[in-house]
Amino acid sequence: MDDDKHVRGERTMKNGLTQAEIEFVELLTSGDTVEVFNSRSILLYRGVVEEAAPALGVAWIRTESAERRMFDVREHLVRKLPGPDVFYSIPLP
Repeated sequence: MDDDKHVRGERTMKNGLTQAEIEFVELLTSGDTVEVFNSRSILLYRGVVEEAAPALGVAWIRTESAERRMFDVREHLVRKLPGPDVFYSIPLP
């Protein structure tokens, strides 16, 4: 029963976004480097944020292999990495 899940605090896609999830996506800006993990804390993607849609709880990144990927903060664990992007930098001679 969906009501039981809601009472126990389990989230489903129907529950919508929490304020914290919306605020996290609002903080993502183009050029931020992030790592995206599944629910078992396995790294799925590392990439640079291209675009974010806070109201939807999603963002698009360009991965190290140049793929464009979308992630949903309701389904993924996301870590914003400090500093400039490393894998798109030009190596120094």
